[in-house]
Amino acid sequence: MPAYEYDHREGIVALDEVGLHYLEWGEAGTGRDALIIHGIMGMGIRWDLFARSLMDDFHVVAPDLRGHGHSARADSDEIDDYAGDMEQLIQRLGLKNPIVVGHSLGGAIAMRLLGSQELPFAKLVIVDMGAEMPATRLRDVMDEWRDARREWDDYEEVVADVAANRLPVPEIENPEEYVFNHFEWTADGNLRERIDPDIFTLDSWTLWEEIRRIQIPSLLLRGEHSETLTRETAARMVEEMPDLRLVEMPGTDHSLQVEDPENFNRIAGDFLRA
Repeated sequence: MPAYEYDHREGIVALDEVGLHYLEWGEAGTGRDALIIHGIMGMGIRWDLFARSLMDDFHVVAPDLRGHGHSARADSDEIDDYAGDMEQLIQRLGLKNPIVVGHSLGGAIAMRLLGSQELPFAKLVIVDMGAEMPATRLRDVMDEWRDARREWDDYEEVVADVAANRLPVPEIENPEEYVFNHFEWTADGNLRERIDPDIFTLDSWTLWEEIRRIQIPSLLLRGEHSETLTRETAARMVEEMPDLRLVEMPGTDHSLQVEDPENFNRIAGDFLRA
């Protein structure tokens, strides 16, 4: 597979239960730290474009969650586990009063993290995730992911599958780059996703108590056609959170940052820099 050039640096940090791989952009020690938390089946590298748009003003860190990408697998993969990992990551890397951006599952992790402990944070961006995930909706999504093909014996076939089924806007993303980052070779010469199948046992969550405790300026970005974050849930979050602004991005579904990166980078970037 081809190699790709990026502006980031890579690191690995040993936490209490798991080793996490992370990427960082910009200069550390500037006093403006940003933590980006990806969604289920994601990786930190999927946030390269947004991170590069911030790196002149922020030191940006984007980990691979436990069981994802280049991070280690663990015995448990629940919201509390992920949030605990992020708290330890912030402490181990010395991130000071960071802004937090969380997409999908990463948004739920961010809400649990900020609403459950006393670390200081500057701002929060939640990307297309609500304060609750009904068990029926989560089960449908998990079943779809669990039943999908996870391993291929032909490189061209997996590239074609990625282009057809994995990229929200394939014309603005490179499917070979996606395969390069998200797949690994097995000992028998096949390609498989860098993902722990056990992540698909994740339980549903309710985070209304947590979001009521989040006092910092917060932004909720919703895709106009999203089935993950309903308008009703988004409206209730605005009522429940002390300082939350809601923006709906037209023409988008769930992966706003890759479906309309220019608009996403502008809206989220302006909020974080203000």
